[in-house]
Amino acid sequence: MRISLLLEREPFPSILEETLSRFWSHHFGQGITVRWQNGRSLNHTQGQTWLVNAYLNAIFVPDAQPTVFDPIRREFSRSPVWWKRPLQAVYVQTALSRSTAQWLAQAYLSVSPSVPQAQAQLVIAGNHKIRWLDRHEGKVYGIRKTGFHDQFMRQEIEARQQATACGVSVPALLSADEESYSWFCEQLVSGTPINRLTDQQQANAAVQQVYTALTNLYAQTETQMSIGEYAAMLQQRILALVDSHHLLTEGEKTIVRQQVAQLGERLDAVTAPVTLALTHGDFQPANILLNEAGVWLIDWEYAAQRQIGYDALVYHCAARFPAGLAQRVQRFVTAGLSRSLPGTVLWPTEAARQHSATLFMLEETLFQLTQINQPIFITAGAGWIGWKQVMTQWTTILWEQPVG
Repeated sequence: MRISLLLEREPFPSILEETLSRFWSHHFGQGITVRWQNGRSLNHTQGQTWLVNAYLNAIFVPDAQPTVFDPIRREFSRSPVWWKRPLQAVYVQTALSRSTAQWLAQAYLSVSPSVPQAQAQLVIAGNHKIRWLDRHEGKVYGIRKTGFHDQFMRQEIEARQQATACGVSVPALLSADEESYSWFCEQLVSGTPINRLTDQQQANAAVQQVYTALTNLYAQTETQMSIGEYAAMLQQRILALVDSHHLLTEGEKTIVRQQVAQLGERLDAVTAPVTLALTHGDFQPANILLNEAGVWLIDWEYAAQRQIGYDALVYHCAARFPAGLAQRVQRFVTAGLSRSLPGTVLWPTEAARQHSATLFMLEETLFQLTQINQPIFITAGAGWIGWKQVMTQWTTILWEQPVG
């Protein structure tokens, strides 16, 4: 998530200040102060200056080495939307140039004392963690944001260890805080997200390769229970979150309860088994990277035990894009997956796909609620607004379907 969106959802400037101050002070063994300042840094003379580009999600010193920006260029230089590509390419080049970066930065950090070798470093903001890239050392530090609970950091560390053991290509985990789950250190891997590739065949081959490896993870972590039991478990977890959620109005809570009950009614009595396994949780093109060394699957913070077809549904239904999602899920119900993946769970009948799709909507509701369940958030954000629309559309579609 870009800084421009984080600023709407949370008190990001103070979160960033406290997160970097805490970690850098611990890492370098001396107190380091970080202060956020809005505007340009043209007249800033006290402390080390780090520029903040909220649209490229990049924080860097004005004299940063050009190679530092490789991850930013790979992600942003080529827009997936064809008509945006020329202007976006020019913006990225200008925003990262030493001569013009200060003019296009929206804010800056004042850091004192200076961070050593900052010219080889880059800070990238994220949903639940801050990433500090050190190209000189070839390392990336994932740092849990101050004020955030440790659930996502714990999930990421534990799932990556399991995935690596099963042969999934994940950047090597070099060290981690496995007591308070406040940080981890990984191998620096710079790759191009497959949705930014010009060669679609190359992108498809990358998906096939990484999903083949994921099936090994599924096989090592799978369990079974009845669809009705799993649906009841999901409902219980959702309702517990809804009852205590500080960002939802009472009206929103009532609607979620009604929608979840409607989905549950379709599944409560279903005794057919469902296979559960450890899933990546955010299996989308932006998290599949390709470079000279191969294909990499990143961002494991949403990993959890779910129906074994969950990752395939996230990918094929483009679940992280709410517009039209309910209709895409319904197309899966009537026609199956648009493309097969190695080892993909087969849904032999429309009834089986209907059950899986309804479970998926419960899983996604839990995903969305967990995503915004941070006490420091000041608003649920656009993602939750989009999901409410998806659920309204899906329950309408479901109401028109025969029970079975």
